[in-house]
Amino acid sequence: MKTVAVANRKGGTGKTTTAVNLAACLAARGRSVLLIDADPQANATVSVGLPLAADGTGTAALLAADADLAAAAAPTPFPRLAAVPAGPALAAAEFGFEERGDGWQRVLRDKLTQARHDHVIIDTPPAMGFLAYNCLAAADGLLVPLQCDYFSLEGLREFAANLARIRQAHNPGLRLAGLLRTMHDPRTLLARQVSEGLRRQFGSLLFETSIPRNVRLAEAPSHGKPVIHFDRGCSGARAYEALADEFERKCR
Repeated sequence: MKTVAVANRKGGTGKTTTAVNLAACLAARGRSVLLIDADPQANATVSVGLPLAADGTGTAALLAADADLAAAAAPTPFPRLAAVPAGPALAAAEFGFEERGDGWQRVLRDKLTQARHDHVIIDTPPAMGFLAYNCLAAADGLLVPLQCDYFSLEGLREFAANLARIRQAHNPGLRLAGLLRTMHDPRTLLARQVSEGLRRQFGSLLFETSIPRNVRLAEAPSHGKPVIHFDRGCSGARAYEALADEFERKCR
């Protein structure tokens, strides 16, 4: 599984945090990794120390018909980690998809045939619009971060319905890489109950690794660094390193 979209229809689940820190941990393990920021909020871009993409560059340019992957990507300050940054222009670029006719779903997938990286990690927008559909149509696998609460489970059910439609219409090879519990506190009864329900329903697709609430993990983006380059000894960094190890075992 080379290209993985980190996605959840519900916001606030740690989607960008997971995309950035999984990508950074895989790069730290010696893998060549490309992080694609496909969210107009551009939080992943800032989190790896890059400036917001100017008009005509980054992900917005990649989704234009005449731009290629090499031109859109930029090196980050971290070894073996490159990124396609996002910026304000990406929000406007989404409206151009509907003018492309039936081929709009395959724009990103066609561009990613140029990728020569060990892993491509895509940070997707939370809304299921043209951008998110393009990301899921381009991915081999889907990693879903979620909190252990009622609203996240409701969002997961709706997201699963969208996933089924994308598989049927645009990407029959897309498979679920796994569900990741984020901001997880196993001491609470609700977290334990939700975790048990997820294990019953999804079995081994639920990552054993969970990501705890961690102040250093929340602080790292303001310094333009993934957490392993900000405070490698904190609990958030250790959790994402464990996730990278489990991810590579599961998603070969």
